[in-house]
Amino acid sequence: MVDISIRNLVKKFGSSTVVNDISIDIEKGQMVALLGPSGCGKTTLLRMIAGFEQPTSGDIILKGQRVNDIPPQKRNVGIVFQDYAVFPTMTVFDNVAYGLKIKKIPKDQIFNEVMHYLSLVGLIGLEKRMPSQLSGGQQQRVALARALITKPDVLLLDEPLSNLDAALRLKIRKEIRKIQKQLSITAVFVTHDQEEAMSIADQVFVMRNGFVMQGGMPYEIYAKPGNDFVANFIGRSNILYGKTLSLDAHSALVDTKGLKIQIACGTEKFSVGQDVWISIRPQYLRIRGRANTTPAANTFAAMITYLEYLGTFTKGEVRLADGIELEFEFYHVDGASDVARFAVGDEVVVEIDPASVISGNTMKGL
Repeated sequence: MVDISIRNLVKKFGSSTVVNDISIDIEKGQMVALLGPSGCGKTTLLRMIAGFEQPTSGDIILKGQRVNDIPPQKRNVGIVFQDYAVFPTMTVFDNVAYGLKIKKIPKDQIFNEVMHYLSLVGLIGLEKRMPSQLSGGQQQRVALARALITKPDVLLLDEPLSNLDAALRLKIRKEIRKIQKQLSITAVFVTHDQEEAMSIADQVFVMRNGFVMQGGMPYEIYAKPGNDFVANFIGRSNILYGKTLSLDAHSALVDTKGLKIQIACGTEKFSVGQDVWISIRPQYLRIRGRANTTPAANTFAAMITYLEYLGTFTKGEVRLADGIELEFEFYHVDGASDVARFAVGDEVVVEIDPASVISGNTMKGL
C-alpha cells in the first residue's frame, strides 16, 4: 500500500526550479531518505509534503487523498525540525502534550499518552524540566515525542540530527529507526549525510539540482549507481573518465587519459569508442610491494603520497606514473601489526580487480 505518492512535482521560486518533475511512491511503514547536497531540493520537497510550500505543478497524494490545497494542520503529518522547535516556556510534559490539548483530549487520557511517548523516547523522569535544562539530544527526543503523540499518518524529519555531535547522532538515529519500526509509521527523513541515509532508510532517493538522480534500496544505490554523480556521492570512490578501446563478450578495455583499465563489462553495455565513466571503491584497490608482485592486467606502478591510520583500517592515496591519484584503504587483519608495511614515499604496485570496477555511460557531472 502506498502512503505517499508524488506525481510530476515541480516547485519554482521565480525563474529558479528547485524541484524538477519528481515522481516517487513511498509505501506504508517505510523509512525513506531524501539524500543530497545543500541546495538539491530535498527540504523543499519535504516542506511541500508537509504543506508549508505550494507546488508550482504536480500532485501530492497522502493516503489516497490529493492534498495540494489542504493546509498543514489538516494533513495529519508529524514534523521534527532541524532546530528542534520545542516551546521554551513549556515543560517537557507540556511540550509533548501540546497537540493533544489543541484537540481537547480529556486530561487523564493526555497524561497516559504523554507518559507513554516519554517512555518510548527515553525521557521518563524529565517531564517537569524546561527545555533550557535539557541537552540537545534530549530536546530532539521531546520534538520526536511531540510529533508522534498525535498519531500522524506520516512522520517528516528535516535533518533532525545535524545539530548533534557524532556519537549522539549515532545513538539518536538508532532510536528513531527503532521507534519508527515499532510504530510502523511511514517516515521521510531529509539528510545530506550519506552514511545516515544508508543506515536508517528502507529506500534512498538521491537528489541533485532538483532532480531525483536515483532511488532504491541502500545496497542497490551503493552497488549499482545509475550515474557518475551517484557513484561519487554514495560512499567514497575514485571516478575516472575515458573511452572504450576494445570489447569482448565479458570485458572492456578503457583508456582514461593514458591509464588503460580492464573492466568486467561486455558488449551489451558499451561500444568501441564510447565515452564512459568508471568507479573504483578505495577498498578494492590492492597495494603490494613491487618486489612481491607478478605483472598482470590492471597492475600499475605507483607511489604512496598520503597515509592516515584510523584504528581498524588505514586509508591513503597513491600517485600513478601518469600522475593519476587514487584513494585506497585496507583493514588491519592483525591489529596494528600490518600498518608498518607501508610509508609515504614507498614505491608500490596497485592492483585493480576488473570485477570490482563499477562503470556506466550515463554522466551527470561531479
